[in-house]
Amino acid sequence: MRLFLAIEIPVEVRTTIAQAQSRLKSLKLDASWVKPENIHLTLKFLGETDPQTVLEIVTSLSQTAKALSPFSLSLGEVGAFPNLNNPRVLFFGLNGSAEALTTLQNQVETGMAALGFQRDTRSFSPHLTFGRIKSSRGKSPLVEALRSLGPPEPLVFEVASFRLIESELQPRGAVYTRLAQFDFRGLTSPS
Repeated sequence: MRLFLAIEIPVEVRTTIAQAQSRLKSLKLDASWVKPENIHLTLKFLGETDPQTVLEIVTSLSQTAKALSPFSLSLGEVGAFPNLNNPRVLFFGLNGSAEALTTLQNQVETGMAALGFQRDTRSFSPHLTFGRIKSSRGKSPLVEALRSLGPPEPLVFEVASFRLIESELQPRGAVYTRLAQFDFRGLTSPS
């Protein structure tokens, strides 16, 4: 099983991102686009995981979630990795309760490390990936278009849970199956 932990994003935020994707798709880039329904905030990528470990993961994260309180985030500005002048991964940043989000991610990382998952050595950079650029074809118009997108409407949303998700890679893109939801100050509920 290929698993990851993520915060799911409300439909109005995904709709705003899809509108930005549409503008960029008109540039006829050599790119792959994340389906709007698959856009999420990754907390931890677990990778290939033995199905026998899922119960341990759920038990650990249930305890983590019970100790947390809901917090707010909002859609930030468009960005790119490694940078806007050399875009390879396109994303929207996030604003809001950075401390609460970092606490959540650190606790998830610690809980999964206790189960034998390797800690991520990169610093946590919360973002919502919406596209990946495969070649430099159309790079100049893309850089201009990214800069012209400007900041989106301030869409604020509450984060009160996160999920354990299985990702199955298929020729037409990843298919996600929600395995468990971890509610803050609550019990784990099936997807």
